[in-house]
Amino acid sequence: MEIIYFDNAATTKPCAAAVERINEMWREDYGNPSSATKMGLSAERQIKRAAGEVARALSADAEEIYFTSGGTEANNLAILGAAEANARAGRHILTTQTEHPSVLEAARHLQQKGFTVEFVPVDGEGRLDLAALVEMVRPDTVLLSVIHVHNEWGTVQELCAVGEALRRKNPRALFHADGVQAFGKQEINVKKAGVQLYTVSSHKVHGPKGVGALYIQKGTRILPLLFGGGQQQGLRPGTENAEGIAGFGAAVAAVAWRQEAAAQAAAVKAKLAEAAVILPEVYINGTPDGSPFILNMSFVGVRAEVLLHALEDKGIIVSAGAACAARRQKHTPMAALGLPAERLDSALRFSFSQENTVVEAAYCLGVLGELVPMLRRYRRAGADQGKAGRKR
Repeated sequence: MEIIYFDNAATTKPCAAAVERINEMWREDYGNPSSATKMGLSAERQIKRAAGEVARALSADAEEIYFTSGGTEANNLAILGAAEANARAGRHILTTQTEHPSVLEAARHLQQKGFTVEFVPVDGEGRLDLAALVEMVRPDTVLLSVIHVHNEWGTVQELCAVGEALRRKNPRALFHADGVQAFGKQEINVKKAGVQLYTVSSHKVHGPKGVGALYIQKGTRILPLLFGGGQQQGLRPGTENAEGIAGFGAAVAAVAWRQEAAAQAAAVKAKLAEAAVILPEVYINGTPDGSPFILNMSFVGVRAEVLLHALEDKGIIVSAGAACAARRQKHTPMAALGLPAERLDSALRFSFSQENTVVEAAYCLGVLGELVPMLRRYRRAGADQGKAGRKR
C-alpha cells in the first residue's frame, strides 16, 4: 500500500542531502570536535558549516547559533536560562496557554522557583491579544515567550508587532519565539522580528532527529542548564552530536524556504480544506490563512482516534494533535481556543511538506467523504443501542 504522509508537523522524512552528509561524517569525520587532532578539527569545521547554514536561514550570525538535542531543550534553555540570568531585573514571565508543552512546563517550573507567570489571552484563532499584552507587561517583566507558528493549528503570530508592543512597554524584556514549525517554511529575519531568542528543530525540516538549535542574539544574558566541558562557549557544554548537526545543516541548505514550496503546500491545504464545505459539521480550527503547511479540522460526530486509525487503514497518516501530547489529548492547547468539546474530541491535524501533492489531497478528500458519514452512522447506532439497553 502506498503511504500518503500528512503528519509532517510531527516529523519529516530525512532528505537525501542530510543522509549523505551524516554518512560522510560517520565514515570520514568521526573525530571528537573538541579534539585538537586533524580529525577533530575537521568535525569542528562541519559544525561551524552547519551553524552558518542555520544562521543564513534566520538572517543571523553563525556565532549566535547554539546547537541542542532538539526543540524541547532549546525552549528550556531559552526560558529557564534567560529567567535565571535576569532574575535581579525582575521575576515576571509572560507567555500564552497555547504554547508547546516544553514552554508551558518550563514556565511552571519557574513558578515553583518563585517567578510569577501570567498568560496573555489569545482569540478563537489562536492570535495573541496585543492590547492585553501591552496591559500585562510590567517593569519587572523579564521574558515573553510566544510560539511563531502553532504546531497544532498553524496560526502565525506577527512577531514584529508582538516585539514592538513588548519594547514599547518594557524595552529591557527579552522576547523568545518558538520557531520550530516556522523554520524552513517561511522567510525569517530574527533581527527585524526583534527576538533575542529563537528555537528551531532539525527533524521538522527533513533533518535527523535529536538535533535542534537556539538563536541567542549577541549580548543577551542567559545561563546554561548543563555544566561540563565548556563546549559552545560554555552555554551548552557536552560533546556535540557532530553527525546530527552536520545533517541538520545539510537539510537546511537543501530545503531552505522557497516561495514555490509554500505555494505547493497551500494548494494541498486548500484542496483538503474542501472537506469543510463538502461534508456537514466539519470545521477548520485556527485560521484558514495560517501556515500553508498545517490544517486542523474537526469532524463532529467522529472521535479523532477512530478517524485517525480508519485513515491509516487506507494508507493516510495524520495525527490527533501534537505528537508529544498524543497520549494526553485532554491537556491539548486547543482547549485554550474555547472550542466546544465535540470539536476538541474530533480534531485531526493534517500537516504537509514540499513532497505532498494536490493529487494526494484529492484522494484523502475522497476517503474522508466515505469514512466520515459511515463512522457517524456507527456511532449513532451504538449510542441508540446503549440507550435501549439502559431502558431494559
